Amino acid sequence: MEDLARRDFTINAMALQIIPKRNSLELIIIDEFSGLADICDKRISAVRAPERTFRDDPIRQIRAIRFVVRLRDFGFQINVRTFEAIKTTFPSTFHAIPMEVLIEEVGRAFSDGFSLAFSLFKETNVFSCSLAFLDRMSRGEVRLLGEMFSDLEGVL
Repeated sequence: MEDLARRDFTINAMALQIIPKRNSLELIIIDEFSGLADICDKRISAVRAPERTFRDDPIRQIRAIRFVVRLRDFGFQINVRTFEAIKTTFPSTFHAIPMEVLIEEVGRAFSDGFSLAFSLFKETNVFSCSLAFLDRMSRGEVRLLGEMFSDLEGVL
């Protein structure tokens, strides 16, 4: 249970218990954080208070956006409280995200759905905060950023 409580989002905080029976198996879904309800409601929600979740691991803010972009065809949205927490927490936590991880996660979101990712990054202030990183980038990071955008040429 403690392992599930450390997960980022409720849809990732479920487990399956398998109990062998005489001629079958009993399957029990362990869902202490309402992940199934969030799947049914097409919602991405932090397991704990989202502000705490995002302070513990700031990249989770980008991953929330990436999950919504990846699951857009199914109508998933970020829970309102989680979304608002990204907007308020990202400016004070983004500096803790390694540049290469930030570039990789943003690139994944763009490749999953450029228009929606762009819109969500803009709405949550991810872009405005991330631009502050540009003047601190190493040559390798600049090259990685260039590769990410060259991969998007067909999308733009």
